[in-house]
Amino acid sequence: MLLPAILVAGIAFDAALAIRILTLTLTLLFVPVVALRVIAVAYLLAGKRDPGSPPSPRTPEAGLPIYTLLVPLYRAEGRSVSASCARLSMVL
Repeated sequence: MLLPAILVAGIAFDAALAIRILTLTLTLLFVPVVALRVIAVAYLLAGKRDPGSPPSPRTPEAGLPIYTLLVPLYRAEGRSVSASCARLSMVL
């Protein structure tokens, strides 16, 4: 609540200065977010394997987690839920 009041008071006294301060504040919040994304992309690109390296071993099916899928039935008159799930290769 204090920040909007300060912004309104700043615009009332000196609008150009208030807009510059607001722009600087928003820039200081925005630049770290962009930097984090650039670092994340660089990290992902640097972690690529060589095309000739062997693939990583597969996790056995028993070690995989079991998920529950909630199927919405909005406007599902005349449609079979099991047929729709079969199209998704799901086990009921």
